[in-house]
Amino acid sequence: MKRSKRLLSIALSLALVVGMIPMFGVTASAAEMCTVTFHNNGHGTLKVESIQIEKGKSLQGSGTLQYRETLMGKADGLQHAGWGKTPSAIAGGDEEFNMNSTVEGDMDLYAIWSPYIDHVALSLPESSKPVADAPIPAEPKVDLVYPVNTNPSKTYYEIYYSDADWIKGTVWLDEDGKEVTSGTFKNNAKYTLRVNVFSYVTYTEGALPFTVDTNLNTVMTNATLDGRQADEIKGDTDSHVILYFNYEIGTAPTKYEVEVWGGEADKGHAEPGETVTIKAKEDGYEHGHFYKFDHWEVMKGGVTLKDPGSRTTTFVMPANDVEINAVFKEVPNQIMKDITVKLDKPVTGAKPASTVWCAGANFQSLTWYRWVSTERGIMDWEKMPSTSSFQEGKKYMAEIMLVPQAGQEFAPESELTLTFNGSPSNENIAERSSFNLVIRKEFTAISPSANPFVDVTESDYFYEPVLWAVKKNITKGTDDTHFSPNDTCTRAQVVTFLWRAAGSPAPSSTSNPFTDVSPSDYYYNAVLWAVGKGITNGLDATTFGSDRGCTRGQVVTFLHRYENTPAPSSYSNPFTDVINGEYYYNAVLWAVGKGITNGLDDTTFGPNQTCTRGQIVTFLYRDMK
Repeated sequence: MKRSKRLLSIALSLALVVGMIPMFGVTASAAEMCTVTFHNNGHGTLKVESIQIEKGKSLQGSGTLQYRETLMGKADGLQHAGWGKTPSAIAGGDEEFNMNSTVEGDMDLYAIWSPYIDHVALSLPESSKPVADAPIPAEPKVDLVYPVNTNPSKTYYEIYYSDADWIKGTVWLDEDGKEVTSGTFKNNAKYTLRVNVFSYVTYTEGALPFTVDTNLNTVMTNATLDGRQADEIKGDTDSHVILYFNYEIGTAPTKYEVEVWGGEADKGHAEPGETVTIKAKEDGYEHGHFYKFDHWEVMKGGVTLKDPGSRTTTFVMPANDVEINAVFKEVPNQIMKDITVKLDKPVTGAKPASTVWCAGANFQSLTWYRWVSTERGIMDWEKMPSTSSFQEGKKYMAEIMLVPQAGQEFAPESELTLTFNGSPSNENIAERSSFNLVIRKEFTAISPSANPFVDVTESDYFYEPVLWAVKKNITKGTDDTHFSPNDTCTRAQVVTFLWRAAGSPAPSSTSNPFTDVSPSDYYYNAVLWAVGKGITNGLDATTFGSDRGCTRGQVVTFLHRYENTPAPSSYSNPFTDVINGEYYYNAVLWAVGKGITNGLDDTTFGPNQTCTRGQIVTFLYRDMK
């Protein structure tokens, strides 16, 4: 009876549904299908395979294709790393196809291949090694050791890991293969260390580390622990390998404890007669005071130290425990006021140096970093690899961190003087405290042969501006080996430099009112261009003053008018010789505010002093670099 009621209910429901369907205009349209063809791109077992998928669905979401679980195998030292929209696509690049993207039409996908390294190296710390009568650790600590990259070619393969994710579930097995996580190792017994190693992989551009991958049982044929080969290797999934290392336990040697305060020993336990090396920690600053190592004091064990006054010394282990203390004594502070830093600037083709030369103090720590790019902000910079080389014209940032030795500290900011490559450079101090100083300075890599001038050296403030100006064809030397940076720069030379830096544009008018400017002069077009742009006028209606020396006030005015920059909205004028109303007033404040130049001192700008060739190219470089 119940079944009859159920059938009746279903029939009524169907009748209601059918009754709701319109009688006219009913059409049933089939889903539009797309053809996706997969190409092996020269490797692997798959040749060409095509599948059908409904338009608007994704390969991943539809279940049609499992990512990285295709008919692809490993071949030629490569592994499948994804699918690309073109044969040249790379993993992590714009041309890689996202399997979650919807398919909107017929398409071809090409396998992306990346190299792999089929070797994993491990190490077992002393505390986890099997020794008779020693406690069996519940989970022995095993460290992962990165092997040398055997494939230096550019890849797009990187592995992210943590200690917890890489190696877990590590355990000791007894002779019957049963897990042993407590008790002590038995004398003359056999144990096996089982290690589970996992890899979690993402694909990004970068150097190739190594990967643990057991696909098709064609890799992971080589695994070592402290240099010894694994006794057995088993593969599980694409990212999991199980390693077995066999041990035989002999009679436990008698070892005694070594405890060091204020330092460390090369071994925590030692047998009688063994040589133990101890080393005191570094001198340092603590609670407002400097402390320096003085001597060792034996607290327990009665050993004789080879050199009690040396930071590093040795002793012979007795048949009892030993306790030793490093004694530090407070030392008075020494104030460092003057620091001189000298470093080799980046040279095209050279590799980054690891140290810089400093004078004026002894430093506990000295570190120099160079970054590949200075365009993204310092928080996003990357340390330049020591295997890379400097590239022509590219900018690099050097960072120097100075930490003084115990008993020394930096003078207050108002007293500290930093000289960087021969020039005062306090503005390059990025961070500072009494016990820490960070210096940052930007350089442009230059070819070793870029400087032909014997009168232009790396310590000169105009060194990079001169080479920049010569490379840009803004100016040349006064002969093949001399730039003459201290020669006076004339008005004609300055407008010519500026005109060339602007790209040597044609003048807006060929009308020439100046009797001292003729068409045969090298500066003819430059003068007409500068006058036409309103950058400068003549000394009078018919005289330009081509051979007159160009003053500091004139050159900053030329630059200010060329940039067509409004007068500073607010800027305090510290110069007693720059008076409001003078033609160069706004230009001086603009140039100082932009960092193009400074005054001769805190209160003097020297607007009427003539400029040298070295000064002029430096002004241009700072304005236009």
